[in-house]
Amino acid sequence: MEKNNPPVVSITGWSDSGKTTFSEQLIRELISRGLEVSALKSTHHDIVADRPGSDTDRFYSAGAKAVCLSAPGGRTVFYNSPLSSESELGEMFPDTDIIISEGYKSRDAFRIEVAGVIGDEGELKNPLSEADIVLSDNPRLGQYCSSCGAVFLKLSDVKTAADLIMKEFELK
Repeated sequence: MEKNNPPVVSITGWSDSGKTTFSEQLIRELISRGLEVSALKSTHHDIVADRPGSDTDRFYSAGAKAVCLSAPGGRTVFYNSPLSSESELGEMFPDTDIIISEGYKSRDAFRIEVAGVIGDEGELKNPLSEADIVLSDNPRLGQYCSSCGAVFLKLSDVKTAADLIMKEFELK
């Protein structure tokens, strides 16, 4: 996989289902295996570039195409436009092997649906047919996964999820 077009793993599910905790653990696991990992968080909330009234917020509010907040510990760039495509992700993260995204949906992404403790397929946020992996601590949900082709894992099974992702994208 070319680093300028890294694969995207999209982690989706309801709020408070465990997406962020799982994403954080998956990022650490993939890094421990020697991969360069970048992350994307998709939100439906408006973006504030730094504290309201700060210089960067004022630049962003004035309509700057992009605003970078740089500090000794890192930098953040705020774009004044939504993400338009997965190819744009490759441009944003040029030196990465894989992108872990929370909430960003794309038909080309490897999808992990975090179901948490949901007890029935009808309670899921997204159809099982869209998932490659379903994470849940409710074993009853696993019976639906066998008919849709998704792999059913416990929410804590980060290592197996990482194995499946690495195999899917032939990452070493």
